[in-house]
Parts: sequence; structure tokens; C-alpha cells
Amino acid sequence: VVAKPIDPAALMSAIRDATGVEPLAECAGVCDPIATSVRRVNMRQVANIREMMDGSEFVGILQVFMEDSVPDVIRIIDMAEKGDPDWERIVFIATKAGGFAAYLGLTDLANVLARVSAEGRGGRSLEELIELAAELQVTMDDTLEELKRVVPEAFSTLTDVSIPTP
Repeated sequence: VVAKPIDPAALMSAIRDATGVEPLAECAGVCDPIATSVRRVNMRQVANIREMMDGSEFVGILQVFMEDSVPDVIRIIDMAEKGDPDWERIVFIATKAGGFAAYLGLTDLANVLARVSAEGRGGRSLEELIELAAELQVTMDDTLEELKRVVPEAFSTLTDVSIPTP
């Protein structure tokens, strides 16, 4: 808790304590953490999962996510870009990958996938799917970049887990 009036140093300390992440190097003292960093990974959840298992198990789970879910998400993006969505498959993929992402603390990615799944079950608007696919691509890329910083050992044996830019 940071009481008003807000002391910027106390705010940065509270953010550091809550997330376990140091402010960016370019923040000399005080900075706007939202403007200078995209937080795609819930560090508290990652820390909790790490505490429940040993390091190699945690890395293994992240690798399973990247080897199985990332290619599935790319399929959703491809279907949207081609304008020929298989809605049943999209709902299945988005629900499965979204649940896995939520478990791992990849909150933004899980939220976008939940919206994709809802769109597939609901209105089935190709236009909305195309917009969500663009957001999904950016969110996935940002999430993977952040994971590389947070858990680099999970990427050591993988060849390519990035989403190709069209």
C-alpha cells in the first residue's frame, strides 16, 4: 500500500516488491513504469509456480507451452489473415492456449485468447477476428520477449518460438 500523497520512490519500491522486477535501467530514480515497460508476465504467479516445483519442471512447462501453444496461436492468426476461419478449431485452440497462458501468469495473452474464443462462440465476426489476430500477434511477441528476459533458460533448447510478421 502506498498512501497519498504518493512518494515516487515508495511507489517504485511497492511495484518492485509486488512484481519482483527492478525498474528499467533508463529510469534514473523515478519513471513512469507503464510508459517505459510492457508487463505481459505476472511475476508473482511465475514465482508461485517456481516455488511449487523445481527449476527444471518449471522450464519444461514453459517449453511445452511454447512448443504446443505458440504454433496453435499462429494457426489462429493465419486463419484470420486468410479470411477462412475454422471457428470450431479457433475456439478450441484459443480456449486451450488461453487456459495454459493464464496458469503460467501470461495474463494479457490469456485475456486476448479469451476474447478470440468468445468471438468464435458468439458473433463470429471475421472483421473482429482480424483485429483480434493483430492484437494477438503483438501480445504474443511481447510476452515471449518478456519471458526470454525472465526465464532465459526456457529458450536455450528451442529453435524459433516467435510469431512471423506478415
